[in-house]
Amino acid sequence: MVAFGKASGGGRREGSREAAPLNVLMTTVSASYSAELVDLSATGARLRCDDLPAIGVELYLTVGRIKTFCTVRWTIDFECGVQFYEPLLQADVVSVRRDVAAGMGLDPSLRAAMDDWVLGVAR
Repeated sequence: MVAFGKASGGGRREGSREAAPLNVLMTTVSASYSAELVDLSATGARLRCDDLPAIGVELYLTVGRIKTFCTVRWTIDFECGVQFYEPLLQADVVSVRRDVAAGMGLDPSLRAAMDDWVLGVAR
């Protein structure tokens, strides 16, 4: 998976992005969305989902142990970009990187089942 943007930072975003193919849970006051985290930086993320929330929608995003509030900033086809209210700690970004590394080489359905369990969807 190729990360969106420059891995070394630059452009409009300040933080570097990490390729991060993990399942995440996006929650609004009235709906929940299961999505794939495509890439991640300390200030935002790119998500892939069949049913995307609209631009400007505020979300509660759960990625493994990370739980944060964010706003949808753009949508194109089946992807959207979100901006976190507060930047993630570097330790949290590293944690996601470890989760990605741990999931590499696993069958996609097994990895999705593991992600669902971590998110509490499968309980």
